Amino acid sequence: MSPTPTERRARLAARLHAWTGGALCVFVVAHLSLVSSALQGPRRFADLARGIHSSPLLAPLELGLVWGPLAVHAGLGLARLRGGFPDVRRDTSPAAWRLLLQRVTAPLALAFIAYHGVTLRLPLLLGRAAPEDLYVTLAARLSSTGPAGIPTEAAAYALGLVAVVAHLVAGVRTRLEQGGAPRRPAIRRVASAVVLLVGVVLVALGLAVVTHFAGGAY
Repeated sequence: MSPTPTERRARLAARLHAWTGGALCVFVVAHLSLVSSALQGPRRFADLARGIHSSPLLAPLELGLVWGPLAVHAGLGLARLRGGFPDVRRDTSPAAWRLLLQRVTAPLALAFIAYHGVTLRLPLLLGRAAPEDLYVTLAARLSSTGPAGIPTEAAAYALGLVAVVAHLVAGVRTRLEQGGAPRRPAIRRVASAVVLLVGVVLVALGLAVVTHFAGGAY
């Protein structure tokens, strides 16, 4: 029996959600790798930022590989949230826990990305900030403290970073264990473990950068 129009739309939506999620995974890995240059000092970070933002390809690449996929992925993901959260008291399988993790981290990750984009990327686009000033800007903001001397913005960045990476890792592992490529189950299990390891490394790298800036590394 051929699939109904509703089933075809659901399959297309699922594929778009997976494809755009894959594109965003590539971006997050690349972005964190570049941002980690801050650990080598302000000059290295400024040189990379200046080189990246001086490229005429930056705007179309951002639109096509970051903001476009993010809009599609977020729209489809928020629509899925209407299905509610899995009841892990009844279904204690790893798949149910991964789904719960995805749905809990989705709004947190989206809020963090939106905040990050509006407060750092938008000023650059509007000409209100220069790429070489990003290091000092991040150091000043992430080292600022709120009540009881707590670096509130650094804490928010740390939470947002963990939410983004956890969401992407859970999504990729779910895709792998649902029968996506590779086809052999043993290889999928190995790939799933590798994805988890990469996620741990990304979180560690990102937290190292946040801690670096939170210390007021001028």
